[in-house]
Amino acid sequence: MSRLSRRELIAGGDELWTGGPSTREDQRLNLAVTSTDDILCNVKTIAITIEDDILDRIDRLLAGREYAGGNRSRVIREAVREYLSRIERSEEEEKEKEIFKRHRDRLARQAAALVKEQAKP
Repeated sequence: MSRLSRRELIAGGDELWTGGPSTREDQRLNLAVTSTDDILCNVKTIAITIEDDILDRIDRLLAGREYAGGNRSRVIREAVREYLSRIERSEEEEKEKEIFKRHRDRLARQAAALVKEQAKP
């Protein structure tokens, strides 16, 4: 398999290069290419410890389906991404609750004044 340039990869070349980085530009890009539809930039390979039952559940999810292209890593990436989004959203909601609590009295006065103003004939 021939090595494609970054431009050819982005253009969706028919061939894929699966070798390690060979130039400074390749090292900076850190491309991990698994298919023409799945070009991942700036990914890191890590090792995780995972319980057997969770791995079995992932494998059952992928078995006989085209879900996530049958790719465990993609399933785990999507799950982590969703989990982090949920945590970040929850933290943001907590900050907003604190703001509302801090300004509760002023907001109540403003709401009462607005209702009173709208009730005038």
